[in-house]
Amino acid sequence: MKKITLVFMVVLLFSSVVFAQSQNNVTWDMAIVKQARSGEESFSHQQPITGLKSGDEYCIFIRALSPVYCYVVQENSDRTSNILFNGRLESEQVMLIPGDDNFTIPPGTGLIRYRVIVSATPKANLDRQGKLSGAQHDALINEIQVISRSLSQVALAPELPVPMGGGTRGSDTIVYQNKGQETYVKNIVIRH
Repeated sequence: MKKITLVFMVVLLFSSVVFAQSQNNVTWDMAIVKQARSGEESFSHQQPITGLKSGDEYCIFIRALSPVYCYVVQENSDRTSNILFNGRLESEQVMLIPGDDNFTIPPGTGLIRYRVIVSATPKANLDRQGKLSGAQHDALINEIQVISRSLSQVALAPELPVPMGGGTRGSDTIVYQNKGQETYVKNIVIRH
């Protein structure tokens, strides 16, 4: 009888932990969207993006499908970081970064790196503003890496392509949906 009670208690405890974790899951969409006269082209962030060249304009599209805290950091090659967004997104709220304008791919070849952190709970160590350099930049990147390493890659559901009409600026766009965890860290690398 004690064995059955013990097994029941373990199953009950496990179920409550799984249930509690599922309550903090977030669902959100993201895409890198190239703006062109002929329309938009969207890219997944899973692989380095190579479809952009010098002079191309693009934006980062994020849509929360559940309330989330979102942090978007541009990591520069000169050991500086720009905090592009830091705040809460409500369900169905859309964020276009950098706002009404677009980023432009600079001349020459190189790498552009963004780090997007989306979480059900605020991340106090990421609550920063503006441009960071030196030790502040290093501390921010280290904190993002600590968060990333703490996530279970096994539990991470793959992103799903989702067609969306009138998505970013009035035309059809494919966005990539992420769901199933409490926190995500996405690295966007653009090779140009």
